[in-house]
Amino acid sequence: MDDHTSAHQPTPGPPADRRFWMALAVLVVARLFYLLFLPLDLVGDEAYYWDWGRHPAWGYFSKPPLIAWLMALVARIGGEGTLAIRSAALILGTGTLILVRTLARDLYDNETAFWAVAAIALTPGNAVSNIIFTIDAPLLFFWCASLLCLWRACTPGPHRGWWALLLVPALGLGLLSKQMMIVFPFLALFFLAGDRELRRHLARPWAWLVLLSSLSFLIPVIHWNSRHDW
Repeated sequence: MDDHTSAHQPTPGPPADRRFWMALAVLVVARLFYLLFLPLDLVGDEAYYWDWGRHPAWGYFSKPPLIAWLMALVARIGGEGTLAIRSAALILGTGTLILVRTLARDLYDNETAFWAVAAIALTPGNAVSNIIFTIDAPLLFFWCASLLCLWRACTPGPHRGWWALLLVPALGLGLLSKQMMIVFPFLALFFLAGDRELRRHLARPWAWLVLLSSLSFLIPVIHWNSRHDW
């Protein structure tokens, strides 16, 4: 009886950790094949930012400069072809999914992290931001990086000071990606203030030093705007 029952028990699937990396590899290959075999011309925004990348500056009339700097970097490394430009979006998008998985694993467990990433990866917005290189790709990457750094800097664990330091460039580069990132510090302060255990960090200088240090990334942008009639 016991042998008969055990013989018909379903074989357990791979652990969530291994399933994540397998699924991510399949997703990346599928998106790469799309870029290789269904090439499309650059959309309007991509062409706009590509032209900025030909003339790197500290600022531009409608957006922060990071997208132009990234376009210039892509051109230097991989050339100015569509595949090279779109590959940058795929790299940033894949990094975003890994950051989401890492944060969800910190908060819950590997299984929850797997399904959190699966839910995000299946959204149309995520698919578009992984194959079209606009300001949203770096914004999402640095937003998720900032979330992870903030969480690890505020909760017990090794290297909390290093995570607080890493939060500065994560926030700063996010601010250089898209104006929406300016909302993050206010949401972070609201989050810390609303949690009884985390609220104590607001009485410590590191939280305010991180905030002010990240805002310093906007100094070149403000300077550029001051020289171009705002």
